[in-house]
Amino acid sequence: MRRRLLAAVGAVVVTAVVILSAWYVLSRPKDADGDGVLDANDAFPTNPDQSKDTDGDGWGDNPGGSHGDAFPSDPTEWVDSDGDGVGDNADVFDTGNGAVRIIIKELALFDFQPCGADICDILFRFRVDTDGADPFEPTCVANSTVYTDVEFGLTEPGASITCDVDERATVVLAEIIVEEDNGTIFDYAPNAGATSLVDRFDLPPSGYHSAQAYFPYDGPAVRLDTRAEMVGL
Repeated sequence: MRRRLLAAVGAVVVTAVVILSAWYVLSRPKDADGDGVLDANDAFPTNPDQSKDTDGDGWGDNPGGSHGDAFPSDPTEWVDSDGDGVGDNADVFDTGNGAVRIIIKELALFDFQPCGADICDILFRFRVDTDGADPFEPTCVANSTVYTDVEFGLTEPGASITCDVDERATVVLAEIIVEEDNGTIFDYAPNAGATSLVDRFDLPPSGYHSAQAYFPYDGPAVRLDTRAEMVGL
């Protein structure tokens, strides 16, 4: 009888120990990723490289760890792919030093013999304001080669200008003057009293721009199509 009683008591004690041990394991503070920061205080409880997210953007403050934030105090930025100090979200060209290239896509001549009895020799004068703010003040200028014997127009002639822009740039302004090499200025402006226009190119650019002259013309009438792209320098 005594042995049975002792055995029963022993079983109860063992059961109690097991229950207490399980309770301790289940109830003690947890550190799932073993980084020394308890899960309750760890913004990334399953990532041992991260424990804080000061700016609340979902990327950890340790920039050297996995899912690290290159800008731990800026909730709008977390990655800087090209290492230039400007986050990818604001960086207009996030794979290096960015530049905008404005390209002549097509030139169509409206008038018959716009250059008189001669076939036209055409030059493009590019003027770009890279800060994109009024007033228009060109900071990047270039002239194309002269395209000789142009009878009806040009398609993808290769004329372009490439201008360095600030990594945070959102727009550039550009004017292209279309000129015959004898000095005659062609008109592609839709408004009277002008032969060219200052066009706005949002960055990063998309699509192409088209402008054409409307009567009364201020020079030989043309249509000018352009496009822009971001490139690295």
